[in-house]
Amino acid sequence: FDNTEWDKKVNSLYFRNHYPETVGGALIENDNKTSYCCQCSWTSVAELSRVNNGISHQWICGGH
Repeated sequence: FDNTEWDKKVNSLYFRNHYPETVGGALIENDNKTSYCCQCSWTSVAELSRVNNGISHQWICGGH
């Protein structure tokens, strides 16, 4: 989601219940960031970087 960041109140239960249809309800406008998520991980970034460059998320299914 371009120009957004995740609200600090979101947690894994939020994404499990709302992904992929309604996750946009937890986004805050921020022209300097882009937000990414799956059903169990989420992050907001402010600059172009590799996914594995210092981010602790594994962007694969964790076996849920």
